[in-house]
Amino acid sequence: IEKGFVGEDLIDPKPKTVNPRVNDLSFFPSKSQDVELVSKTFDQTTEILKKSSTVLSLEDALAFANNNAKELQFAQYDYLSATLSLLSEQYLWGPRFFNTISGDITADSTGGLYDTSLSVVNDFSVTKNLQNGGSVSASALTTVARRLHNAATNEESSDTDLSVQLEIPLMRGSGAIARESLIQAQRNMIYAARTYERFRRTFYRSLVGDYLSLVVQKKSLENAQRSVDSLQQLAARQKALYESGRSRLYDSADSENQALAAVASLSQSWERYRLALDNFKIRIGWSVEESIQVEGKTIGVVPPLVNPEEAVGLALQYRLDLQNEYDQLVDKARTLENSANDLLPSLSLTTTATLASDANKPMKFNEKEVDYLGGLEASLPLDQEDERIAVKQAEIALTRARR
Repeated sequence: IEKGFVGEDLIDPKPKTVNPRVNDLSFFPSKSQDVELVSKTFDQTTEILKKSSTVLSLEDALAFANNNAKELQFAQYDYLSATLSLLSEQYLWGPRFFNTISGDITADSTGGLYDTSLSVVNDFSVTKNLQNGGSVSASALTTVARRLHNAATNEESSDTDLSVQLEIPLMRGSGAIARESLIQAQRNMIYAARTYERFRRTFYRSLVGDYLSLVVQKKSLENAQRSVDSLQQLAARQKALYESGRSRLYDSADSENQALAAVASLSQSWERYRLALDNFKIRIGWSVEESIQVEGKTIGVVPPLVNPEEAVGLALQYRLDLQNEYDQLVDKARTLENSANDLLPSLSLTTTATLASDANKPMKFNEKEVDYLGGLEASLPLDQEDERIAVKQAEIALTRARR
């Protein structure tokens, strides 16, 4: 449970909504900024970053994201959830053991006098679902009863019943439909593995693209800074020429305007770069408060020779999301078969073998005293409108999936 949540918060049917009125909101105007100070700050940004930032290579970024990226962790949670669902389903198909102990005290009144008795029942059983429907179970029921008249007299009895029961459906619910939940859980596990692997590949490729974009932006900033330096030198030269009477005022003012425009453009580029860098840090799980730098190195990847027709064919064959789509089409077809199975009559076979212990000897049995019971139970459906509608819905879902 999330820290800070109390019992009332967890069961509150009407959680409070924070929705302030317009008059409750305040507006404070920002202070005027020193333009020259801002300009100097941008001029010093490169040197400040070099001194206080952590240099992060592409390999380091991918390694850090592999352990800290929230997107990757969420994908791992989905994969883990599918794994736990499969484990839960497999547990239902293995031998399951149960043991129940119950005790009762009764008091019967006879003419104002009470006859009291104590009984303790221990019911131990094991059951297992069969692959093609039905189940087999075995149980041991031990009963100990003690009748209490008073402290001096008592009467005690005990016995044990062993039984084995087999239930098998012969029509409805028989065959592969009986393990439909297990089949689907196993297939969902495969789908989850493919989905996670495809996300992992796409995530790393996207991170590499973001990193290289940062490298390109950084190189562009360096080029823009050199351009600003050149324009500022040109503006200073034109100003000196004008002051010496060797140039027009127009040329000096135009050079100064070009330098100022370059500075403004560089400032906007720095803001975009900082925003992209913060987004990259958030994506890999790095602290936003910590400064980083990207290495201006190429990764040395040789572009492959691509044949469009061959690439499309390989994509249809290898893409994991398409493989999920193909296999989920099989799920739709199996759902249609299962829906048709529900239209069959119900016919089940039940057999039971019971062995009781000797009186007051719960651990002594006579193998010749085995009781057998066998029977057939049939149910002829008279109203199957819901089942027919389910079949029609399954047909529509299969047709849609094929298209």
